[in-house]
Amino acid sequence: CRRISESENLLFTTLFRKTHPVHFNYLRYTKKELFICGGFVLSVVLSNALKDMKQAVDQKILSCSHFNKINPDDTISTIGK
Repeated sequence: CRRISESENLLFTTLFRKTHPVHFNYLRYTKKELFICGGFVLSVVLSNALKDMKQAVDQKILSCSHFNKINPDDTISTIGK
């Protein structure tokens, strides 16, 4: 599991060059209305999976879906088949 802080959200929003205000505008949106960018979510999920199953994981993504929105201060975990 990994918690995504507000500062990490701002850092990776800038790194991935996400310019939509819903990713970073704390003056316009509350914490629960802001979204974490999908590229950061995907990288966290992959790093979680590789820690546990490094020897068995074939690093190929067949599909990726975000079922729920992820906000700053939420915790992300990984479930594998």
